[in-house]
Amino acid sequence: MAVNFGNKTIESRKRADNAYRRMDAVIVEDKKILQMANFENMTAAKIDRRMKKEQFDKRKQEYEISLHDRRQQLADLYNTEIEAWRAEVLSNVETLEDRQAR
Repeated sequence: MAVNFGNKTIESRKRADNAYRRMDAVIVEDKKILQMANFENMTAAKIDRRMKKEQFDKRKQEYEISLHDRRQQLADLYNTEIEAWRAEVLSNVETLEDRQAR
């Protein structure tokens, strides 16, 4: 009976060791899976940030081009109005003959 009890204890210990090894292997595999998932999440976040930055930069460049065009149009309009005003002022200059005729 003592030998049978010793065998049961040894077998029980072997089963416990095998269960421990299996659980250890599962934990190691889970860690690998979590590391890969973490890598995927970090990579996806980096890609998302890069795409948002590219989109922002594109919109910013379009806005700056539009702003430059509007400023150029405004400058052209200003120059046109200044030239028209100068022409009008120069055409309304009273000459000596005009003053004498009055």
